[in-house]
Amino acid sequence: MKFTLNDTNGINGIERIDLREIINVFGTPNERKIERDSELKDFKVSFLYSEIDLEIFYRVNYYVEKDQAEYHSLSFIVNELYLDRGLTIKSGEDMRTILEKVEYYHKISHKDFEFEHEEDQYDGSYEFTNLNLTVYFEKDGTVGYLDDIFVDLPYEDDPEVPSLEEILYME
Repeated sequence: MKFTLNDTNGINGIERIDLREIINVFGTPNERKIERDSELKDFKVSFLYSEIDLEIFYRVNYYVEKDQAEYHSLSFIVNELYLDRGLTIKSGEDMRTILEKVEYYHKISHKDFEFEHEEDQYDGSYEFTNLNLTVYFEKDGTVGYLDDIFVDLPYEDDPEVPSLEEILYME
């Protein structure tokens, strides 16, 4: 399956957090994992679509003193992402090439080329704030190679959150 970055947020036409819409677009996941915080009501859900190389991480955080969700967030993790007009970034590519492509995409999209960069001896990341896009890389000597591509949807405050049972059996 081809994953295309939307003009605003998200991929493949999904622009806001809606688990039912995600399942309608990508189908039923092969695997679902739920992690709960032992002290708080917070939880994380991961959907794995092995045949299309897609992972989705959904997180819900609750107010400490209330039985109400404070916010939720969602990330798509892909190995290959289509930006625009045949412009693609994919795992294994040299980070210098990735940066050139993302900078060009910013230019043709009339967006400022802004990013946050972190790096150590073995790996690092670039967070492109205008695109809600983060790329992680591993280093081989002085050259970095793209490892993971995260496309984030903007988090939403005070959301309506489905129950864990609904999430487990959602189709």
